[in-house]
Amino acid sequence: MGRFIEELIVENETYQTSDSVLEGWTKHFGDLAKKSNYQNFDQNYLEAVEDETEIILKICLLPLEAEIHIKIITLFGNITRSERSSLEWRIAERQLQIKTYSSNSWFIDLKKICGKYDIIEIEQYLDKPLTKIEWKRFITKKIHKYWEGAIKTRMKEYSTLRYLKCEYDIGRIHPLLKTSSANITEIKKLSICTKLVTGTYILQSNKAEYSNYATNPMCRLCNKADETIEHFILLCETTSQIRSSLIVKILHEGSLVLARESLQTPIDLITLIINPYHYLPKKMCKDVEDRVGNHLVPLCRQLLYTLHSKRYDVLTKTDTKANRK
Repeated sequence: MGRFIEELIVENETYQTSDSVLEGWTKHFGDLAKKSNYQNFDQNYLEAVEDETEIILKICLLPLEAEIHIKIITLFGNITRSERSSLEWRIAERQLQIKTYSSNSWFIDLKKICGKYDIIEIEQYLDKPLTKIEWKRFITKKIHKYWEGAIKTRMKEYSTLRYLKCEYDIGRIHPLLKTSSANITEIKKLSICTKLVTGTYILQSNKAEYSNYATNPMCRLCNKADETIEHFILLCETTSQIRSSLIVKILHEGSLVLARESLQTPIDLITLIINPYHYLPKKMCKDVEDRVGNHLVPLCRQLLYTLHSKRYDVLTKTDTKANRK
């Protein structure tokens, strides 16, 4: 079945015919092609933001499958509220009454989707339709409940997500992803921290594992141990001078914050650095949240970004020398 765009909105202007939709696309991409006068908004800025878009969306929003299901179930809600004499309402009533689960009917597919979210006996909503607001609230609660549970369960299967503590609240941005500044350096820091907390920052040990150990897992900075996440953040001798002063500050700030919490588990320094919110309750008091966000998080981001920058510089110089030979 072919796919096409029936409606396009560009800068609050709606395009609804096929010709006008093309006109809207032309305007949209024409605007994107214009050179920005904002000096800091360069290609590096775009790359720093776009590289993490997929990860951030996965952390904060619903999966695409769920968004499609919302559209489908919302459409059914519109049908239930239409006049009983309307063609859509009569087709819905007939299809839901006579079609079996083996049918290719759209309404049977709808029924299966609704069953996934524990929305059962959907025929009743034709006779007693909910208002638009009631229907939206009803399906949102059902769909969010399903996906929050499903994703939290799946997160436990991935060791790379252990620093996130199986946190997934739809529509709520993880506090670790918040920043008070939009300058390039802060965005880059956020990018590195996001990769580390989601297990997508690639070290030599990761390359070795992915290549079935055809790649040497040894740290290319010090050549003394495998480059694991622990080695990269705490142990590499090449970056020891960068690390020492910041680690002391992080331990000081961390102890001030965590001293207020009655923790039953030992504190892992790697976890604290990668995700300072890991040992704190989801609903923390305002002064603790401010203390973490304004003091501890910036220190951790600075450490991780400085380590990354040093590693990148050393590896770049090493590769450049190797290519000249």
